[in-house]
Amino acid sequence: MKILTALLLTLAGIPAFYAINAEAAENLRVIKYDVYPDSARLIFEADSEGLVSVGIPAAFPPENVRPLPSGNGVEIISFKAESSEGDFTAPEFLAAEKKAIDETAAKISALKSDMTGLDLSAVLLDNVNIDGIKAQELDQYIKTASAMRIKTAAEYAAKEKELAALNEKLKSMTQNYEKRLPKNWNSRTYVTALTAGKGKIYFEAATSAAGWVPSYNMALDTASGVISAEMTASVRQATGMIWDGQVEFHSSAPSNGRIPASMPPLVAVIPGKNEPAPRTLSKPYVAAMKSEAGPAASAAPSFSETLLSLNIKTKIYLKGDNAPVTVSLKKFGMKSETVFEAIPAYSDKASLTAFLKAPEALLAGNARLYIDGEYSGTSPIKETEKNGEISIPFGAVKGITVSRTPMIKQTGSSWSKGTLKDGYIIEAVNGLKKEITLKITDRVPVSSDESISVNVNKMSPEPSETAGGVCTWTLKMAPGAEREIAVEYTVKYPEDGGLDFKDGAPGSFN
Repeated sequence: MKILTALLLTLAGIPAFYAINAEAAENLRVIKYDVYPDSARLIFEADSEGLVSVGIPAAFPPENVRPLPSGNGVEIISFKAESSEGDFTAPEFLAAEKKAIDETAAKISALKSDMTGLDLSAVLLDNVNIDGIKAQELDQYIKTASAMRIKTAAEYAAKEKELAALNEKLKSMTQNYEKRLPKNWNSRTYVTALTAGKGKIYFEAATSAAGWVPSYNMALDTASGVISAEMTASVRQATGMIWDGQVEFHSSAPSNGRIPASMPPLVAVIPGKNEPAPRTLSKPYVAAMKSEAGPAASAAPSFSETLLSLNIKTKIYLKGDNAPVTVSLKKFGMKSETVFEAIPAYSDKASLTAFLKAPEALLAGNARLYIDGEYSGTSPIKETEKNGEISIPFGAVKGITVSRTPMIKQTGSSWSKGTLKDGYIIEAVNGLKKEITLKITDRVPVSSDESISVNVNKMSPEPSETAGGVCTWTLKMAPGAEREIAVEYTVKYPEDGGLDFKDGAPGSFN
């Protein structure tokens, strides 16, 4: 009987919010949250007996809502999702901000009213009627009116300043409030399901009003070379709902279908004759993710890796106001080899780089870096597979100085017709209380023309690497050690021409 009544109501066009099972809307629950870099998918559960109608935020458009198998004896006879606009209120978690905006607007209105009264008083004081005032009282009357006029002008100026400040405050509050409003907050998506049997039904809904970005905190202990790392997720959602439960973060979104890989034949042709139509190579397919209800929430984050994605499960509480929230996902240690690097032609500071094999897969993201407990800056981390090699630049360090002094200046006697002699001395000092490996990079000119020749007269010590005139010295330096590098070279060029130096493309003169 309930099924028949439900069907008649559906055919009669009864609005979606008139549900036979009124408790279904109250019993609507989210049992799983899947979050991707630029989207999210939620699985809803509702009690069912006959016709079920429930409303969900419009951030989940009807085309992104579909039923899932229940597996508990309930059969879905028909399922429909449709949009509806209305005079809906903003989410409850924004009520305090809305109240503050209304109170500020009321203050502005009251202030404007006061200013209107002061304006009227000023007009009256500017047009005082002195008829009938005795001569001996006229002077005092004018003084009193003048004082009142000055006071009125001062009060008006003060309120005008207060009004400007309140208007600016209201503008800022309104902009912030509107940023936090859910996507399409004044609309709803209504889901109507006609069912047979009593039990629970499930449906999934996807939204673009959510996403997450991985990031890291990495602290390097220079004495041991160990990096204490923490992986975090910066997650945001603007659905208007409060997410409270188990969330699974995915490093990539599921595909919308399968695209089989293919390759066209390679045809040898005479240009302009019998050429085949162009064809684009298709990309290898990626299987679509299977939709299914998730398990109960777990307290600690758990990690899994598939051919498609790195998946991380954890518990979360997140308001749907698009404000980003940082969630700690995992802490781990990484053993590294540290190398100090310097280019003294550009800076007298040395920077520290850690080289290591990743003990586990790393997602691409930004890292906040620390050296011996002191913040050193940020750096992008590239996506790295487990046991893959990665280098992390931790930035400039104190205690190591590298200076560069020209040996022969490019003026006076250094220039003779068709010949240039030049060079430099590099001095490095290890002021740390530990032995270090210091890589110093500098260069000598390379010829771009057969009429120009370059001869290196002195290079002490010999560099460990040389490529296209770029030289690298790898020095082991004890605590307090000082090292010197001396370079001299001669450039010969046509006497009737000039000589200039320009930066070349990396690798162009290897």
